[in-house]
Amino acid sequence: MRPTEFICAAMDDDEDLEPMTVPRPRAHSGVCLTGEGGGPEQAAEEDRWSLGDEPSSSPGADPAHESGIYPIFDDGDAALMWVKQRRAVQQCTAEIETAPDDPLRYLKRARAKVELGTLKEALEDCTRAVSIRPDCVEAYVTRADIEFDMQSYAECAADCTKALRIDRTCVDAFERRASAKAALADYQAAIHDYDEAILLRPRDASLFRDRGEMKSRLGDLQAALEDLNVAAAMAPNDEDTQFKRGLVKVMIADSARGPVDWSKAVSKALALMAAKTDDGRLA
Repeated sequence: MRPTEFICAAMDDDEDLEPMTVPRPRAHSGVCLTGEGGGPEQAAEEDRWSLGDEPSSSPGADPAHESGIYPIFDDGDAALMWVKQRRAVQQCTAEIETAPDDPLRYLKRARAKVELGTLKEALEDCTRAVSIRPDCVEAYVTRADIEFDMQSYAECAADCTKALRIDRTCVDAFERRASAKAALADYQAAIHDYDEAILLRPRDASLFRDRGEMKSRLGDLQAALEDLNVAAAMAPNDEDTQFKRGLVKVMIADSARGPVDWSKAVSKALALMAAKTDDGRLA
C-alpha cells in the first residue's frame, strides 16, 4: 500500500522531528550493459536506449552515476523497464531543479527511486522533504513505507507516530504502523491501530482481514472469525481473506481437541481453499 494524497497541516513547534537514522540496504552488483533499440518504425527518442553511454542531465539525476555500476538483466524487457524507471528518476530530478523547495517533488522522486530499487536514496529524498516542511504528513508516511520495505520496523512505526501527531485522521499512518507493530510481534498494539483505522474507514475489507489475523495470533479465535467474516462479506473474492478465515475455522475445530498444530491447521486450510463452492466462496 502506498500513501494517497495527504494534507500538510500545522503542528506544534515543540515536536522533535529530527531525521531518522536508517540502515543501508543491500548493494547492487553487476556490469555495464549497452544496447540500442528501435528501428525506423520506432524513431521516438523515448523508445531508444543506451545503458553504457547515455548521458544524464546531472550527476544527481542518475542513481547509478556515482558508482558506475549497472544491474545485470536476464532479458531485454527487464532492461528496458529499468531504463524507463531510471529516466523517471532523472525527470523528477529535472523537476526538482526548477522548484528545489517543493517537498512533494522530492516525494515523487522518492517513489520513483523505490521502483528503481534504490531505497537508501529514496529515504534521503523523504528526509529532505521533511526538512523543507516538517508538518507534511505525506513525507512521514512515504518514508515509513520505505522503512517497512527495508524491514526497519521500529523506524517505520516512529515515522507513522509523527504523522499521526500532525493528523489523527490519517488512515494510512494507522495501517502502516499496525503492520510494523505486527512485524515486531506486538499484536495488541497492532489491533489498537487497526481499531482506529476502521473507525476512519469502516468499509475497507483489508482492515478487518488484518485485524482478524492479529486476533488469531493472540488466540482470540472467535473474535478473529467475526472480523474475517466481515472482510469476506465485503470482498468475497479475496483469496487471502478466504485462506485466513479457513485457517481460523480449522484452529477453532482443533482447539476443541487440544493444542493447535499450526502446520496441520495450515494444510487443512489450504485444502479448504481447494474445495471452493461454485460461486467462489469456501464451503
